Amino acid sequence: MVPGGSLEDCTGPELPGTLAALGYTHLIARKRSPEAWRFAAASAPAGLRVEREFPDSWLFAVTAPAPAIYTADMTGYYPVEHEPRRAWRWMGAASQWTVMNAGDAPAAATLEIELDAFDGSRRLDVDLDGVPVTAIDVRGPRRTYAVGPIRVDPGRHDLTFRSAGPPTVADALIRNGDTRPLSVAFGSWRWLPQTGR
Repeated sequence: MVPGGSLEDCTGPELPGTLAALGYTHLIARKRSPEAWRFAAASAPAGLRVEREFPDSWLFAVTAPAPAIYTADMTGYYPVEHEPRRAWRWMGAASQWTVMNAGDAPAAATLEIELDAFDGSRRLDVDLDGVPVTAIDVRGPRRTYAVGPIRVDPGRHDLTFRSAGPPTVADALIRNGDTRPLSVAFGSWRWLPQTGR
């Protein structure tokens, strides 16, 4: 995948649509990668079609349509972590998404996002281009929260997530030698376009 940003990891949510929006037509997935479970022919995400299988990889065609609103980049996260059938990334004090409206008119969408607070509960403030959108009371265990609907004008926008309190150094809480300051884990997510009035 493309190093850095939302395409750093092939388990990223809405991968097929994001690839389409960025102009990609094909994807190669290696069979021995940590993300291989996501790309087995029987479980490939909708919007990817197996074109050819090789001894060490699959070649997929991107068949998803380009979405009107998508996440083009993500910064402020530690590297992706994996368990069987799921992936997530931890945020420190704050993180930011580059959100694109590829259309020529304002659009509204709700962001559904799986979150988990590192140390029990935490308030997460969400801004779009510096304007407050909402505050989420993130409580364990992980679950899906709805943000919006959010009105997104055409073009590029900054969606910022900030922990209301300082992050907690992992080792201070669970004595595992991990010196990262953690606040909220971001798992799967998706943009749901809002239609009608």
